[in-house]
Amino acid sequence: MFNIEGLDKVLIFILLALLALIVYFKISRQFEIEKIHGQLKGYIDFFEDRVIIDGVTYHLDQLSKIEINYGDYYSSNLFSSGLEPALSNGTQNRVTLFLNNGEELEVLFQVKEKDFLSGMRTHLISYHKKDKISWVRLMYDLRLNDYDEIQAFKKSLKETNGLL
Repeated sequence: MFNIEGLDKVLIFILLALLALIVYFKISRQFEIEKIHGQLKGYIDFFEDRVIIDGVTYHLDQLSKIEINYGDYYSSNLFSSGLEPALSNGTQNRVTLFLNNGEELEVLFQVKEKDFLSGMRTHLISYHKKDKISWVRLMYDLRLNDYDEIQAFKKSLKETNGLL
């Protein structure tokens, strides 16, 4: 009725086919960007003296503190171990504005490029000078971690009448 030798070959073929499918899907997921759950709507713009969120302007004098938590950018590696997409959609970034009246406004936003904050260098320095972000946070956001680099930056701020 059944040939055991033939059954072994069929099982081996099925296992190899499954293995090939798993490898194919794993490799294809390495180039796939995770889906956005929900909608991207609105916008956020940073300026030296204000932040605009969906058309509402928040001047620095209305704010006691600004926190920008960023690190996720479009197509960054998620280090996925399963069959999920391996590239990020860049939406796991957050800015929190602490208003002088005690309110907190927290907004998630999408970042398209890896070096997002380096393009905001003058804005971040302005926020620090107006005591809206700390010195340590400024160093972190500007990705300054070498002692000599920090000292040179500190000197440049002093030369331009900057506050530390």
